[in-house]
Amino acid sequence: MTFLRRVPFTIVLIAILLGVSMATGPIYGPSAFVRNLVGIDLDTIFQREWWSILTASFFVQNVGQLIVVVLAAAVCVGVAEWLMGTRGTVFAFVLTGLLAFAVGLGAQAIGTAAGEYWATAVKSLDTTDPLSPILGALAVASSFASVLWRRRIIILLLAFTTVFLFYSGQPSDLYRVLAVLIGMTVGAVLTRRRVHLVRWTSSHHEARVLLASVSTIFALGPVITLVSHGRFGLLSPLGMFITNGMPRGRSSSSSCSISGVGKVCTEQLGSHAGQGFSAIVLAILPLLVILAGSYGLLMGRRAAVYAVAAIASTDSLLAAFYFGVVPAIGPTSRVADRVIQSPEFAFWIGANVVVPLAFAAVLLSQRRHFSIRATALSRRRFVLTIGIALAAAFGTYLAAGWILRDLFRPKVDILDLLVDFPQRFIPLSFLLAERRSFVPTETLTRLLYHGIGPLLWTTILVALIILLRNSSSLHSRPAESTEFRRLLHEGSGSMAFPATWRGNGYWFDAGRSCAIAYRVVNGCAVTTSEPVGNPGDARDSLGQFLRFCDANAWTPVFYGIHHDWAALLVDIGWSTTVVAEETIISPAAWDMTGKKWQDVRSSINRAAREGVQVTWGTWAAFSPKITNQIAEISELWVVEKKLPELGFTLGGLDELRDSDVLLGVAIDESGHVQAVTSWMPTWSQGVLIGHTLDFMRRRADGMNGVMEFVIAEAAARAKRDGLRFLSLSGAPLAVVPNGEHETPVDRILAALGKVLEPVYGFQSLLNFKQKFQPQLAPLYMAYPDAVSLPAIAIAISRCYLPDLGLRESASLLRTLR
Repeated sequence: MTFLRRVPFTIVLIAILLGVSMATGPIYGPSAFVRNLVGIDLDTIFQREWWSILTASFFVQNVGQLIVVVLAAAVCVGVAEWLMGTRGTVFAFVLTGLLAFAVGLGAQAIGTAAGEYWATAVKSLDTTDPLSPILGALAVASSFASVLWRRRIIILLLAFTTVFLFYSGQPSDLYRVLAVLIGMTVGAVLTRRRVHLVRWTSSHHEARVLLASVSTIFALGPVITLVSHGRFGLLSPLGMFITNGMPRGRSSSSSCSISGVGKVCTEQLGSHAGQGFSAIVLAILPLLVILAGSYGLLMGRRAAVYAVAAIASTDSLLAAFYFGVVPAIGPTSRVADRVIQSPEFAFWIGANVVVPLAFAAVLLSQRRHFSIRATALSRRRFVLTIGIALAAAFGTYLAAGWILRDLFRPKVDILDLLVDFPQRFIPLSFLLAERRSFVPTETLTRLLYHGIGPLLWTTILVALIILLRNSSSLHSRPAESTEFRRLLHEGSGSMAFPATWRGNGYWFDAGRSCAIAYRVVNGCAVTTSEPVGNPGDARDSLGQFLRFCDANAWTPVFYGIHHDWAALLVDIGWSTTVVAEETIISPAAWDMTGKKWQDVRSSINRAAREGVQVTWGTWAAFSPKITNQIAEISELWVVEKKLPELGFTLGGLDELRDSDVLLGVAIDESGHVQAVTSWMPTWSQGVLIGHTLDFMRRRADGMNGVMEFVIAEAAARAKRDGLRFLSLSGAPLAVVPNGEHETPVDRILAALGKVLEPVYGFQSLLNFKQKFQPQLAPLYMAYPDAVSLPAIAIAISRCYLPDLGLRESASLLRTLR
């Protein structure tokens, strides 16, 4: 009821839409007379019926559109009203609708005067479109949302409206794009936010969500063309070149028209192409492959990137061949005729080549966000399956076609079948670019002709789904991950839990009592902290791992290990250097008395006054309202940095979802998340003995001192639970001077830490943690030979920043400067 009271305009708008629809025709929409009276069209708007620019926002064409519009109003206008109030929403609805219609009609008028093909073709269409002001209002409201949701809303709105414009291309599609663009501008003005083009920086999780959403929307584009009443879009050449180009079919009284494709036209189309139901199947199956790939993108599968990019690139190549090469070499091509009649149609054809290729290029350029790769065995099975299926289809088509050659018209030979074979797998819209050389006439040949393509596409779809399901982390297999977790419960150091994250491979000693997590970068096997488990002989286990690395020609590097393991490696002749200081609190001795605790006590008192409390639980235990806010806080942090998130031993949003990770979330009285922390577990003999701080982010405009309050609450909780320690983790490249002799490596690391301080604030982080009067425990890097240090330095840098490209490097240099 609270929500309904906050969205009165949304309720009124839905009531008006339903009332008008009931009065004018709830099933088939208004009559032609009413549509002409209340709809916008270029022929009458500047001469009479000026009021239609107002009435067009409240009428729908049929019951299907009514359902879509009512749902869109409930969601989009409801969200807008929640974000910026009723008056602001009414203002945005009216302004964006009027401006979108006015600017769109003006563009059509200019195009018509210039003889532009699209504007001339659609100038007489009556348009009623409530979606333009609805989407425009949401675009305005996006400026009042958080950075995370502003980005999501804008990208999805632009993708949705652009796809409709490209594939359907009716005037209403143009008005919707304009409404969104106008809404973005109006929202920026209302919030006094400067409008400028920047390259957005996203976390891996957010990039996957956005790319998967855009991929799904673009995959549905051909479906839009299929169901659209008029096909005028840049990417709908099918609707363009079938005009007056179809041979007479079963009825000579009806022809295909650019303004719509009726039943007779569909029959002609099927007769001409020699395909019936299979034409629809061949159009749908590639889309299902892309949709499966889109789901894989959401799940972070690298194979999905290549699958979706391959389909998009194939579309581009087919468009280039059938709409470019074929017209050049085939004088009877319909495309060639269409280009001669309307030269601007050549631009439309070019768009069909460029747009899919551009989407594939963008997707491939972002593949670093998709770290889950298929296993080598899964990849081999996928390639083998596709290869066998293709060979079987090829052999079956040639052999069966030759046996049944007399049942085609005209009679075929082996060369005809060979040339035609690739076209059995190509959607109908491309094949209309040329005339068919033969068609099947009997049931057997129809089954062969129509069925071979769908069968192969079905095989590809199933094989891709299996490939995506069998994807695992960068090196490890699921069984190894399970075994590693078992040893982690047996015994582990305070910094060992990041070894369970994606990107690590696992090595086990001969007795399966000890395991080491590592990743191979630049020829170095860099470990994630120290070994886990309870090895009977630690030296022997280390020796086995070193021999394993030597057999693979890797340089072993133990990174982030504690003193005991570092001492063992020093005993066998290795060198060590301190790479971080771990800050450890003893819960049993936790006491905040004395002047040195004044800042922490002040933060606790301030939290009590402002009604901020810490709630504990796993990610799954929190409501979507809380987890969405956590994601917003995390994404804002990444956006402000304009650099990739550090990985390796530092977790991000994905790592918070682990069921073993405890979250401490500071929430105020109004339900807003002020800060979030994550605490990784440490076990000994299956018993939880400590927690280690990992994820630590706060709301930019939140309560001062909220992080001190959360950590103090964590220490008090650890004391109540009887834990042995609470680690605040280590800050990389931040070391407290101890007066001992410094090696050249120590000096280099110290200098690097100072250089990176303006970007990542490692030393500031260490200074912050010292507010809690912790014990300092050095974390070491152990290496076998100083000669390998340059390669090791590159390897560790790439472990933390595997996605650092030229743009990110330039951003880093600008920040440092």
